[in-house]
Amino acid sequence: MLKPTDELMAEITRVINTPPSRPIRLIFLENEIFYEMAQNQVKELFVPKEIINMSEFMECGAWKEREDELIKIEEKYGQEHRRYTQVLCEIIEKAIVDVIKNNNAEKILIIQDETLFTLGLDPIHFLLAYMSENQLIVNESIPLIWLTIGTKEDYSVNEYCYYKTETTNGRVIKIEQSTLSSCVKDYKLPE
Repeated sequence: MLKPTDELMAEITRVINTPPSRPIRLIFLENEIFYEMAQNQVKELFVPKEIINMSEFMECGAWKEREDELIKIEEKYGQEHRRYTQVLCEIIEKAIVDVIKNNNAEKILIIQDETLFTLGLDPIHFLLAYMSENQLIVNESIPLIWLTIGTKEDYSVNEYCYYKTETTNGRVIKIEQSTLSSCVKDYKLPE
């Protein structure tokens, strides 16, 4: 009998074993229970130095270096402002690249990103604008797997509800360029 995570694990294993030209996957899982189940299985494919737990994001050097700058921008313009988004994305990119370089990581798993949701991040925009062209990721073919909670909007081709849970409505985010659509996946528990 197939486990609910079999299709997900097959996709991640394929990206790790044979990295595509864009070795990035943003994976939405429909609820917290499925997310925890999948996260536990996916973590087995990575060594601890390849796992970035974003609940500890505010402890990393990249965050501490630019925290004051980001706070000032947020206070002055808000989280929706272009400059705020740019600085936040630059911080996250540096944090990921630092983990890769410092640990000689061959692949990366990003988990527990609720902090980034709270900070107003759009992970689709981040991956398209920052990581899909990142020279280290692309040139070294380093698979980057990002697990998060969310669902694909029912009647939309490219819209996802990021961090939609039983306690929060989440935030609608959209794939603006179809070139990234193959890098964004969503999985639901079988009915």
